[in-house]
Amino acid sequence: MRHYETGEWGMALLFSLRGSVFPKACAWALPGALLTVGVNYMSHMDRDLRSTMEDTWAGELKTSQVFVAYNFLLAFVLTFRSTQAYSRWWEGATLLLQARGEWFNAYSSLTAFCTTDQSRWKEVRSFQKILATLMSMLFCSALESVVQDDIKFDVYTQVELEEESLKFLGECTEKCEVIVHWIQRLIVLNMESGVVPIPAPVISRVFQELSRGIVKVNDVRKITEFLLPFPYVQLTSCMLLLNFLLTPFTLGIFLTEWYVAGALAFISIFAFFSINYIAAEIESPFGTDENDLPMKGMQDALNRSLRMLLDSRARIVPVDQAEVAREMDEDNELDATSAHKLKRVKSIMGTWLARRRRYNFGESGSERRLQEDGGEDDDADSSVSTANSAKMRTSGARRAAALFTAAARATAPAAGAAAAPSAAPTAAKRLALVEVLAAAR
Repeated sequence: MRHYETGEWGMALLFSLRGSVFPKACAWALPGALLTVGVNYMSHMDRDLRSTMEDTWAGELKTSQVFVAYNFLLAFVLTFRSTQAYSRWWEGATLLLQARGEWFNAYSSLTAFCTTDQSRWKEVRSFQKILATLMSMLFCSALESVVQDDIKFDVYTQVELEEESLKFLGECTEKCEVIVHWIQRLIVLNMESGVVPIPAPVISRVFQELSRGIVKVNDVRKITEFLLPFPYVQLTSCMLLLNFLLTPFTLGIFLTEWYVAGALAFISIFAFFSINYIAAEIESPFGTDENDLPMKGMQDALNRSLRMLLDSRARIVPVDQAEVAREMDEDNELDATSAHKLKRVKSIMGTWLARRRRYNFGESGSERRLQEDGGEDDDADSSVSTANSAKMRTSGARRAAALFTAAARATAPAAGAAAAPSAAPTAAKRLALVEVLAAAR
């Protein structure tokens, strides 16, 4: 695939022939323009011949109108074909890159899931190298299944595979399915051995990514195996040929100036054939032409990514270890402070509950004594006792609210200013609850 720059004015590629369809279109447009000039010259040299041609081409429906309608129909057909061709080109590129992304993400996850036990480092390294080799082989086989030319892809090989397995793979027609199965078996075996100590629900995402990748590759293959329908391509070619034959006679007879007729004929034929050749170039994008997808570049890019993750520096998390240790010490101090505050809250609540129980016991004893004594004097004492009880309830409610407020402040975070607004409403609600309970008693 050609990479280019249009330049500041967008005209830098006007005369570039690499990957261009201009030479093919000019091969049709130039003879058509010359034929138009010849017809125009002959029609002006012999007036009788010109009169005969005008009578032949004229009628109730003017020839110019028929020619314009035919060109409109041809333009519609070519536009449809070019649209379909670009859709196939773009879909092929999208699906291949999506498959590559799915498989590389699965490889990255598996390398991250490996055990951190240093005693098993050799087993982990062996698993990662085998996985990188199989992933490179998988994408290489996927590209080979859709490529239409003979392209040699490079496989990132870290370990030597068994000759018998490679021979079996060479005999298979569906190599991608076999390699995916090998990767799945490799994952399962290393899960059983403890190299990949990840629970099955977590590791299932890797299997899903592998399956999605193979589905996208099979979706790409439809572009290679199913071309644009033959009748449609045949009709387009036939209409282009008729346009090439009709344009010189129509423009050469009805236009007076020979250079105007030749120029218009060249532009018309050149534009139609250029659109057709662009569609033919990009509707099968898996090859080695300048306008095809960069198949070899995709394989090389994946190999570089696999090599990057095998680098020892890729396993190191980019954080400051001293900063991590300092944060851990701060977290331990916060945990100790929280435990101390929780213990204090339990002590405060225990004290309040004990006082409440003693108050309830004294109140019930006073009521029983009041019921046994009776009399008018006792009624006066009872009124005083009732007033004292109400005062005790009110003071008890206030003490309870104060205890709850203290408990809320004790359990609040270190930033007291931020925690106070949230604690105050809770304390107010608890004060109201205690007052209701006191009034009920």
